[in-house]
Amino acid sequence: MKIKMPDRVAEKLDELDELCEKYPNKIPVNVAAKFLCMDANVLRRSIDQCKCPFAIGCDNGPLGNRYSHIPTATFYFWYTAPLVRNEVI
Repeated sequence: MKIKMPDRVAEKLDELDELCEKYPNKIPVNVAAKFLCMDANVLRRSIDQCKCPFAIGCDNGPLGNRYSHIPTATFYFWYTAPLVRNEVI
């Protein structure tokens, strides 16, 4: 059974394609957060705590550096996996 994709979902996929074109290797945390309609600090904290499935990061404490890395391909496949799995796209 084929399910019609809502227009808003198709628009988000187009937005994702544009994001991947603009940032082919690494998506900035602020940009990813805006795409996901969430606060950048919340996303950064999720990455720091290793609870974000599409990013790599760490927080070395109050005197250390914090690092967040969102690989473009990983983000793309995380976002589109349900659509691919259900053969929608």
